[in-house]
Amino acid sequence: MGEVTAAKVRNLFTFLGLGLLQIMVILEGLAHYYSITIPLFPLQFILLGFVSAGLIFIATF
Repeated sequence: MGEVTAAKVRNLFTFLGLGLLQIMVILEGLAHYYSITIPLFPLQFILLGFVSAGLIFIATF
């Protein structure tokens, strides 16, 4: 497996984190528009899973 460097982790959290934050804001906006209640805590666990998958992904390069 490849080496996980600080630059790789920083880039992952910058791009993936901002992208997932944007998706979360869009989902919250759509839920508010359609009057659907989405609990934020489970949504954060899902986003954390994406970040973990990203860390595993960059570890292979």
